Amino acid sequence: MADYCITTLSCGKKYNEYLKKNLLSSEKILDDDVDVFVTTDEPDFFNDVKKRGRARLIVRQFKPEPELPDVKSNSKKTWFNYHQKRLAIENAFNAGYNKIFYIDSDIKIINWDKDFFLKKERGFWFRTMLSRDQHIEKYRFYDTLYNVDMWHYYRPISEKIMYINECADKIRGLISVWKHLELISRGKVNPYSEGHEILISLRFNGASINRYKPDPFKGENKYFEDAHL
Repeated sequence: MADYCITTLSCGKKYNEYLKKNLLSSEKILDDDVDVFVTTDEPDFFNDVKKRGRARLIVRQFKPEPELPDVKSNSKKTWFNYHQKRLAIENAFNAGYNKIFYIDSDIKIINWDKDFFLKKERGFWFRTMLSRDQHIEKYRFYDTLYNVDMWHYYRPISEKIMYINECADKIRGLISVWKHLELISRGKVNPYSEGHEILISLRFNGASINRYKPDPFKGENKYFEDAHL
């Protein structure tokens, strides 16, 4: 068992194909002694990835929930329940890891530097924090319930990547409170921008919250890029 793992969740042909291509092109990950957890609706699609490199691909199957209706009146739009990415973290944690690097399946890996991403200090690391005017309806919803009006303290995180280096209690607390917030908000706010639920879960569990500096999605030497699938 390696010291840390990488985990992601992927659903649907478009995302599974992109993730597979992305993994196969990232030699720095495949040549590392690391477990890569893929939680997906199509586990057999990734069988040939296991044949390359020293990395161990561990595939977990999940059945995606039906898409959720938009909470806005007269809207016919539906949404994938992005809270399901919690399953990717939960699968890695249940395998015994407390150093977990989560990455969205549609993030292009330009470069991988574990010395930059894997911090020695205990806590949770994210790309950046969101501005106050992004998805303000969620902020107001949780403020009504929990009085989270200290904006700088409850400022939601960008959840495209997450690095966890914590004790089992704090990781378990993140998972359980996040699940609770998802359930009480269902049908009241849309399931995207889950950085609100993640941040509140961490604050309620007394976790250390940190940002990567510099931003790994910016600059000439950026590590990742949003594929905008």
